[in-house]
Amino acid sequence: MVATAWPFIELNEGGVAFIQGTRTKVTEIAECHLAYRWDAEQIQLQLSGLTLPQIHAALGYYYEHKS
Repeated sequence: MVATAWPFIELNEGGVAFIQGTRTKVTEIAECHLAYRWDAEQIQLQLSGLTLPQIHAALGYYYEHKS
């Protein structure tokens, strides 16, 4: 895994962004936010084990890199 400028976010060898130290992809968090209109607190309830700072970092990373 490779660290990024975003806290809590790292990239695997294929360039896929994950929450650091977990198997949770940034896209999984973004999909929960977009498909279900969940905010960070609701995502945290569904994806136990993640902190609010990790979720906010994932959403920020997603919106900065969504293209």
